[in-house]
Amino acid sequence: MKKHINKIAMLITGLLVVLAMVSADAADVTFTSIKNTTALIRDLDGVDARVISEGPIPSLAVLIDAGITASVNRVIVDLSDTTNYSHTATNEIFMVGYDFDMSLLAAGNWSYTYYIVTAIDGSGVMAKAFAASFTNLAGAGNQKKYAETPGAGIKLSNVVTADVAIAAITLSTDLASPSGTVNAAVGDVILVITESGGTTSLIGFAGIYYYTQ
Repeated sequence: MKKHINKIAMLITGLLVVLAMVSADAADVTFTSIKNTTALIRDLDGVDARVISEGPIPSLAVLIDAGITASVNRVIVDLSDTTNYSHTATNEIFMVGYDFDMSLLAAGNWSYTYYIVTAIDGSGVMAKAFAASFTNLAGAGNQKKYAETPGAGIKLSNVVTADVAIAAITLSTDLASPSGTVNAAVGDVILVITESGGTTSLIGFAGIYYYTQ
């Protein structure tokens, strides 16, 4: 499964970074949920992915941000949404890989952090961080990070780390997602994009490879 994820990552990263550069002047967000990686894998190397026995074929949720100038929060995997995402089970998420690609036009400090939501109410969300990438660039530049998980992936509900309180996200907070505007819920993957210094805007790409059970 890992060699196919590598090929998908290379293809998607190339395509989406080009799109982000084209959109650099627009302070907006473009979301894409790729519903079936089987076709991509078959196109890439002629292998019918349905015969691969290493594990489930992962779905890929992708976020492109062009021209962000302040910290923002997103839902990148909506566990309950089986219409706009390719997954059918809604009990929990297994991560098999992730991708970050951040470009700055000038000096700045930004971070991308993935969290799994463990609790949420009207006062805020409790969540566990499981992946992050940081930039601290003295000038214009680019930072990339790609990682795969071992075996059949990581069951995100088994992540052992302290819960973090995020008061800016509550039951009624509208957040952008690949399926439109949604409210976060327990079991969802959220993406927190934080500006901690500098005045430049961010062009960013984030992707997560996952499946559900």
